[in-house]
Amino acid sequence: MKSLVVYTSVSGGTRTIANEIASEIGASLVEVKGDHLHTGVEDVRIRTEPGSVDMEQFDLLFLGTPIWMWNPSPVLMTYLKKLNVKGKRLALFSTSEGDVRGAMEKLKSELEDNEVISIEDFLNPKLKEEEMNRSRTWAKKVVDIALKQR
Repeated sequence: MKSLVVYTSVSGGTRTIANEIASEIGASLVEVKGDHLHTGVEDVRIRTEPGSVDMEQFDLLFLGTPIWMWNPSPVLMTYLKKLNVKGKRLALFSTSEGDVRGAMEKLKSELEDNEVISIEDFLNPKLKEEEMNRSRTWAKKVVDIALKQR
């Protein structure tokens, strides 16, 4: 199963988890870079072109975002709108200091033409080895689920 991890990161927490996931399951990795404005901004300038990766070659996408003020990153949201992902199996992950208050449901609602098979939040992952371990275990579990659904 060919997998891709797409993420955006500001302080490095989401990058840490994305790297753990990609390393554990042998996935390709794309960091979406852009102007990291906080919530309330509909479209932000992104510097990672959506056409730079052929999404058709991937069976499973992991999408990662930091949570800001109970919302997913506007950078990732803008990227996904431009990418127009449809018909994919998705695993959504976030990094936060603890309170995600429906942020992942907002992300999921933007991806309604896809099958979300798992959602996970990782707490302050740069400082916690157990969160990195948990991300590796979660990634393997997600791949197992996706393989069974083939």
